[in-house]
This record gives sequence, structure tokens and C-alpha cells, in this order.
Amino acid sequence: MQELKTKGLVLREVAVGEADKIITIFTEEQGKISVSARGARKPRSRFVAGTQVFAYCDFILYKGKNNWNLSQVEVIETFHNLRNDIYVLSCGIYMMELLETVGEENSPNEKLLKLTLYTLWKLANGELDPKLVLRIYEWKVMSFSGFTPEVIFCVHCGEEKEYFPFFSIPEGGVLCEECCDIDSSAKKILPGTLYTIHYILSSDLKALFQFQVSPQVLKELSVLSQAFVGYYLDKKFKTLAFIEELGSAY
Repeated sequence: MQELKTKGLVLREVAVGEADKIITIFTEEQGKISVSARGARKPRSRFVAGTQVFAYCDFILYKGKNNWNLSQVEVIETFHNLRNDIYVLSCGIYMMELLETVGEENSPNEKLLKLTLYTLWKLANGELDPKLVLRIYEWKVMSFSGFTPEVIFCVHCGEEKEYFPFFSIPEGGVLCEECCDIDSSAKKILPGTLYTIHYILSSDLKALFQFQVSPQVLKELSVLSQAFVGYYLDKKFKTLAFIEELGSAY
């Protein structure tokens, strides 16, 4: 019987039958996997805490005929503070949906897992505006998943300039003044917005959340990142729409 010992983050839980769950875990060893957790919904089950969304745990799994099954779980972190605020909780759930979308089965991505854990921690401790935390996460996730936008050279002519006034979603990056006509949908951006995207893409985890932006830059950053994610992942996230509805109160 094949056994797998791995750390992992629970991205999703689905009720099955009267007391079971199927959980989706992003693991260190194998990337995204689905796991059957028998009896996990019973109040006294030893699996209760370790099979909830946001639970980061040490898992011991065994391979059944068709799928992985949960044998043991030891909780490392639950990010409990995320549940203290509906807006912050919704941001966290959107992060899980985004990671599940870009994550691949049998394809570990340590950078993505570390980024997500660190971002969840930043979101839970409440030091930064959750809107900014989410935007940082979106740009970094896309970059780690192979969708890094071009912010140094014009995507059409290849010239490097001090400032690029336009960003083209379909072309995947910045456009200079001379080339902006190639995409009528290109969005005009502030220098501060372009600098922020460049900073996010080039920073390591320790420096990633060490800045603030103006409301205008944050608004522009949000429009661009959501359009970029939606275009390249070809998906609309329901939780993101809910976050936008809640956002007017924050």
C-alpha cells in the first residue's frame, strides 16, 4: 500500500454521504490532490480540525484503489483569525480558489505554497489593507504560475523606457506611447501603479508586504489584476464578485 507523508494546505472541503468529506489539499510533495476523509464530519472525529479550509497540517495518506485516503493528520496552523471578519474570510476563500485553479496535480510548487501561507498569515494579522494583500497575491501567483507580465520593455516594439503609460491585458504587459494603438482596450496606468506591479514581481517574501499605496493606485491595481487573472485563467471567481460587493463597506 502506497503511503504519503506530506505537509499541505486544505483548499476545499466537500461533504460526502452522512459523515465523510472529500478535501482538496495543496501538498509539498505532489501539488494538488484530492483526499477522502472518512468520518471527518462526525463531531468527535480526530480529523475535524485538520480537514477544514485553511488548515495547514502534517498529513499521512494512503493510496486506495482510485484515490488518496486520510490516515492521520496533525494541525500546524488554522489561521483562525481569518474567520473573525466576513470580508477577510472571503478574501482567504478567494485565495484558496485561485490556488486550486493554478495548482496542478502531481506537480509540486513550493514557491506557490510558501507564498500562500505567508499571505494568509498577513491577511489574518490585519496589519495591511486586505484589498492590497489580495492584489499582491494575485500578481505573485500569476507570476509563479508562468504568467508574468512584461513591465520593463514595451511588449510590441521591445523598447525600454522610463515610463509606460499603457498596459495591455491581451498583449501581456506595458505599451509605450508610440505602440498604444495596437490594442484599443489597453488601460492607461499611473507611474505609481506600474512601479507597484514591478515591485511585487521582483520582491521576495520578506519584502513583499512592506509597502502602502494611495487609494488611486490601489483601485487601478485592482482593476488590472482582476482583468489579468480573468483573461489568462479564463475563469470568473464567484467569491471575487462577493468580495467586490462587500468592499464598498471597507
